[in-house]
Amino acid sequence: MVTKQRRRYKSDHFVKGSFQNILAYMAMADAETIEEGKQWYSNAHIIGEQISTMLGYDDPKYGIGVLSALSPQMEWGDNIEQAILFASTGWSDMQTTDNNNKADKIANGVDPLSVLGGEKVRAFYQAILTPHADTTPVVDRHAMAVYCNYVPETAKLSQAMGNARVMRRIQSAYTKAHSYYPEFDRHSIQAITWILQRKMKEVTRRVGQ
Repeated sequence: MVTKQRRRYKSDHFVKGSFQNILAYMAMADAETIEEGKQWYSNAHIIGEQISTMLGYDDPKYGIGVLSALSPQMEWGDNIEQAILFASTGWSDMQTTDNNNKADKIANGVDPLSVLGGEKVRAFYQAILTPHADTTPVVDRHAMAVYCNYVPETAKLSQAMGNARVMRRIQSAYTKAHSYYPEFDRHSIQAITWILQRKMKEVTRRVGQ
């Protein structure tokens, strides 16, 4: 007998992939991509520190929080540009009112983790705040494409990003892939494969290249 719970879990596999796809991307990565990936979150932390300074804080969590609040559906170069714009003007003209309001709360001293929501955004914040810690892997649309070895349809991407069980499955795949590369920080595996996937799809960063 198939229970309702089993049917529900089976339905979560509308996005299919494997940790082996992540390992295949790692095998394709050249030395330049690997080095860039190893430094990605540390460099993002420095950008967060600079935005915190613009906001009048010594603690980097506020700038990193603003970056994270403004990150949904945003390419990284635009994300940096909009965070700088927000720190200067109090508004991002490429983000929703809801995400601007979250950034505003953080800019006014509210702890980011009490404001930020969603598996991707919270993981992104924590990875930038503590680049070398084994916090939850970041799964965005590019990381999901690596896991799947194809780019899921927009509707399925949105559905997957909002499904905690699907996100945990993909996060677990990145954690498992990391076990094959213990010499790297956990977040480096996601960053290296993320950079390679974007290069292969000719997605470039307009700012912070």
